[in-house]
Order: sequence, then C-alpha cells, then structure tokens
Amino acid sequence: MVGRRTPLNAISVGRRENELDLDALGNIGDFVGGIGVIITLAFLIFQIRQNTAQLRQQNELVRASAARSSREAVNQIFGLLATDRDALRVYWAGCEDRNVLEGLDLQQFDAIVGLYWQAQVEALNQNNEETLENIQYVLATWMGYRQWLDVWEAGLPANFREYLAHSVKQGASPAAQQSTAADSAQAE
Repeated sequence: MVGRRTPLNAISVGRRENELDLDALGNIGDFVGGIGVIITLAFLIFQIRQNTAQLRQQNELVRASAARSSREAVNQIFGLLATDRDALRVYWAGCEDRNVLEGLDLQQFDAIVGLYWQAQVEALNQNNEETLENIQYVLATWMGYRQWLDVWEAGLPANFREYLAHSVKQGASPAAQQSTAADSAQAE
C-alpha cells in the first residue's frame, strides 16, 4: 500500500501544491508591488521637477513685473517733467536745494521725489544692483534728494532705510561691499 494514494495523502499533497501556488502568487504580488513603487517614485520625481520649473518661471515673471513697476514710476516722473514746465522748474529748483521751495512747490517736489524713492524701494526688493547704484549718484549730486530723506526717510520701509544707512550714504554699493568683504577674508 505504499504506492497507493489514500484520500488523506491526496489532501496533504494538494495542500503542498496550493502552498506552492500561494507562495508563487505572493512573490508575483511583491514583484508587481515593487514595480508599482518604482513607477510611483519616477512619477513623483517628474512632478517635483515640473513644479520646480513652474516656480522658477513664476519667480521670473514676478521679478519682471516688479522691474516694470519700478520703471513705470520713474517714467511717470520723466513724463510729468517733460510735459509740465512748472513741475520741471520746481523739480530742478528742489534738486539744487529743497529748502528754497515753499507751499505747493515744496509739496510738488516732495511728491515727485517720493515717486523716485518708491521706485528705488522696488529696485532694492528686486536686488537690482544697476538701479540701486543710481541712488548713490542722486544722493551725491542733488542736495534736494538728501534733504528730502532728512524729512521723509522715516516713511520708507525699514529694509530700505537700513540699506541707505549702511550702503548708499557710506558710498558703497552692495557689490562693492561684498568685494571688499571677500578681499578682507582672503587677506586673513
């Protein structure tokens, strides 16, 4: 009776075959699951790269918009001065010495120069070195702009006042300060 199968032996063999089949199915499931994880990770990497590219593009658009806004403010000043002789007279008189202006002339000069400083605040927010270097020229050349700051500087944003105090009024642009700092670090 050794070679004959009994129903009990058939059940044991059937269970082993089922166990092998379940193990094989489990292995296949693990393999498919692993492939699914790899595909998901590849998709996430693709999405992250795409989102990063979109964020960079948005940042560039924001910078371009801010630069346009800054230029528009300066263009408003030039447009006003080009079309209004009285504003042009007041502006140049105030540039030479703000203290010679009175009443409405003083208010008009303050408004024109206020537009200029707002444009420079935008330039600082953009880290636009070329535009910011213009501030040094204006402060070095026109006493009226320095006098305006003496009166109205507190109304400007704190980061801009700090920039004026540490960079412009001392005659060094941020690029020049960084260059000096790098030279000092190399010397040590």
